[in-house]
Amino acid sequence: LSLISITSILFDNNDFVFMEDLTIKGMQNLWENKIKQLGLSQLTTFIKYKAKNQGKVFSKIDRFYPSSKTCCNCNNKKELKLIDRIYSCEKCVISIDRDINASINILIEGIKNLIIEKELNPSIIRIGDLKDYLIERLNDTSKVVDEKKISDNLLRKPQH
Repeated sequence: LSLISITSILFDNNDFVFMEDLTIKGMQNLWENKIKQLGLSQLTTFIKYKAKNQGKVFSKIDRFYPSSKTCCNCNNKKELKLIDRIYSCEKCVISIDRDINASINILIEGIKNLIIEKELNPSIIRIGDLKDYLIERLNDTSKVVDEKKISDNLLRKPQH
């Protein structure tokens, strides 16, 4: 798929897109030319353009937000190595794919930031729909997350 196709699919199916603000140069140092080949900088530019053109929301999450190291179910934090592909929380005993865990955390953080930026009332965001979507996606991968804790995380005020 081309980058244009990817961004079209992304915004045809979503009103909000949240993405970690990763340092591409730092990643290039770590993974050399593979990052250039993926075209992440160009993808980000296309996403920004599409969001603006279609009146949708694109927001970057701070690069220091610990999306991979935080349990999406209970907010417990732990250290992970790059080779660790499963996030296993000792506190709530959840085991979840590291990338799915990080994705849920990025989504939750993005919504929290949006609520603050736009001074939105969290009750206007259809938390039930969001939870249903997340749970459905997680069930597709045979993972189980406590949906009440996810909704509680969404409604909890961020600590800055």
